[in-house]
Amino acid sequence: MSEFVEQAAALGAENYKNGINCAEAIITTFDKLCHLGIGEQVKMASGFGGGIGQCGDLCGALSGCVMVLGSFGGRPHPPEGDRAAIYALAKGFYQKFIEVNQVTDCIPLRKFDSGTREQRINCLKLVSNTAKLLAEYLEEKGLVKEQ
Repeated sequence: MSEFVEQAAALGAENYKNGINCAEAIITTFDKLCHLGIGEQVKMASGFGGGIGQCGDLCGALSGCVMVLGSFGGRPHPPEGDRAAIYALAKGFYQKFIEVNQVTDCIPLRKFDSGTREQRINCLKLVSNTAKLLAEYLEEKGLVKEQ
């Protein structure tokens, strides 16, 4: 495992432990490690925690990953530019997430009632593992260099 992958997993967990939600934890992790320049714009991810506003739908960590991927390959001036590259990048990561987790919805992923100690521990592991998966994917795609 590369240093970048190790750092992503550790920082993702640390960010989540410090009280930020799963989507924010992923974004702040990669903003720091990859110098994406997101800064305060992380606020766009705040509503994705708990499966979109605690509704239990799409995993916030996965949502955060797709937003990070957009920082690498999204269109800076829509509608200008081709969407095919970012769609392929997002789809590829989505498929990897499914391979590992079998589902993408928050409720089955968190496994425990929201707000419980068990849920927080489970989501801490999920955020760390998802950050690791994204770091590996970014390396695989040549978007960051192995360290």
